[in-house]
Amino acid sequence: MSRRIGYPTLWFMAGGALLTAMLSTFTLLPVDETRYAGVAWEMFHRGEFLVPLNNGVPYAQKPPMLFWLLHVGWLVLGPSDWWPRLATGLCSLLSLFLTMNLARRLWPQRETIAYLAPTILLGSLLWSLWTPLVMFDVLLAACVLVAVTGIVTAGCDRTPSGWLLAGLGIGFGVLAKGPVVLLHTLPLALLAPYWYPQRDHFGWRSWYTGLLGALAIGAAIALAWAVPAALQGGSSYTQTIFWKQSAGRLVDSFAHRHPFYWYLPWLPLVLFPWSLWPPVWRALARLRCGGKWQTRLLLAWLIPTFLGFSLISGKQAHYLVPLLPGFALLAGRGLVGELSSLGWRDQWPVSAALLIVAGILLWVPAQSTTYHDLPAWVAAVSPYTALLTAVCALINLLPMGSLEKQIRLLAITAIALVSVLLLGIGRAAAPYYDLSGAARFIATAQISGAPVAHVGKYHDRFQFLGRLTRPLSVLSSNRVLAWTQTHPNGFVVAYFEQRPTAIGAMAPHYVQRYRREWLTIWPAATLIKHAELIAEMD
Repeated sequence: MSRRIGYPTLWFMAGGALLTAMLSTFTLLPVDETRYAGVAWEMFHRGEFLVPLNNGVPYAQKPPMLFWLLHVGWLVLGPSDWWPRLATGLCSLLSLFLTMNLARRLWPQRETIAYLAPTILLGSLLWSLWTPLVMFDVLLAACVLVAVTGIVTAGCDRTPSGWLLAGLGIGFGVLAKGPVVLLHTLPLALLAPYWYPQRDHFGWRSWYTGLLGALAIGAAIALAWAVPAALQGGSSYTQTIFWKQSAGRLVDSFAHRHPFYWYLPWLPLVLFPWSLWPPVWRALARLRCGGKWQTRLLLAWLIPTFLGFSLISGKQAHYLVPLLPGFALLAGRGLVGELSSLGWRDQWPVSAALLIVAGILLWVPAQSTTYHDLPAWVAAVSPYTALLTAVCALINLLPMGSLEKQIRLLAITAIALVSVLLLGIGRAAAPYYDLSGAARFIATAQISGAPVAHVGKYHDRFQFLGRLTRPLSVLSSNRVLAWTQTHPNGFVVAYFEQRPTAIGAMAPHYVQRYRREWLTIWPAATLIKHAELIAEMD
């Protein structure tokens, strides 16, 4: 089978395996997946296109591109639980082909890199984990790749089409996840004197004029949505989308605060298995910072952006997802020189790590009765999960004859590992995160005309899973009694640290384990008669 057919087939099959494992294990996961699908659902059933809605209120925390993508899919295919995950999976697949195209743009005479880089990308742990999740990062990565391809085209061809492509990538990146796209692209463009292919003939005036043009195109695309959305959403919504979610977040993040060095210990896990594979590091060591312009370009993309994310107080590992294509391209370029040198010892670090993971998967469930801080679902993790992880470790040791084949095997091993963990750990944990039963109960109550209230902060958990058409009332615990007295035919969603016991014939109409708590749905009449229950609510 030729490379042209074989590698894309591998990418399709690997992506399909990840999506199948995720779809067969988990419903949409709270709080992020259920919230984003819920926002898209509210836009869909209300026929709203401009302003995202969260429980009936304008939702300014994220721009609308992902919601539009889900919206369009439901218009064509009908509302379904599988489309949101398939949509992000397709964004992941698109990013693989964009990475291949960028590799061909950088190294037109080295076709091997165009196939190795996407394979390395798909085989990276963080990328494979995020491929089936309803999140914004893989979509943003696709937009970043479009913008970077435009910048490279502008540098190589010196034509306006490159800046047009860069502007499109920036504009759609803003619609995907906000101005953070500039942190992924602007340093690369500003550092052109460092990496430009013909540095002796660098025309800085025309270059930076083109960059300003690209930024203007990106701003025009973003403002084409933001201005009418602001006019419709109101002053608070306007202030949030134009300040708090852009400059305000960069200056003083209001969530996920971590120290400057927080990303460093996460990098081995983010880049696994390549972080433990010696050929990658031998290859990268040979790529000199002052060498070929392509290497300088990738370093100008990766290093300033990574430092920028380190300086921002709010940090999450998945913020690095759009950087992974750059790492894959750099590693792919370096590994081309390693294609004839592979020792059997090179496979042992990854296999040893997998065997350690297998040992942990055997040991931890056995300790669940001793260590009470462990989640309750840990005891239900099947020992077959550890066995299959060990099988992945042994498969990785198979002699493949060439480094190119070994790269494919290592990527397949990583995808198999993620699929095994999703199926093994996921099947044990899924009942503690599945809110579809509670969502259906709430939907039935709303259809019957009963109002429903939620105690504590509500993240749109039930809107899409229950296909709800009305928002829930959100209450603090000190307002519950007054609400029940006003709505005696209603229901209250509340959470307890311990499972509440029935009081005589009175019991919650719905109860389930949710994470470390108990999710309950009470008739308002019960809470009116037994107000002491309200004091126990989390």
